[in-house]
Amino acid sequence: DASVDTVVAAARDRLSAFKVPTRWVLTPDPEVVPVSATGKVDKAGLQRLLRGLGRPAHVKERTE
Repeated sequence: DASVDTVVAAARDRLSAFKVPTRWVLTPDPEVVPVSATGKVDKAGLQRLLRGLGRPAHVKERTE
């Protein structure tokens, strides 16, 4: 997916290798990503969101 590749490349250019996420999820609107009370992504809520959108409830992992 070209848009994921673009984001990954930009992250690699700007972040230390250990800070680049290994999993990426595309949502129709980044404002709808569920977050916990501490501001972190709510992984269970994200899986429910993806299922509700008819998308697989798994995320694309980096294979490098």
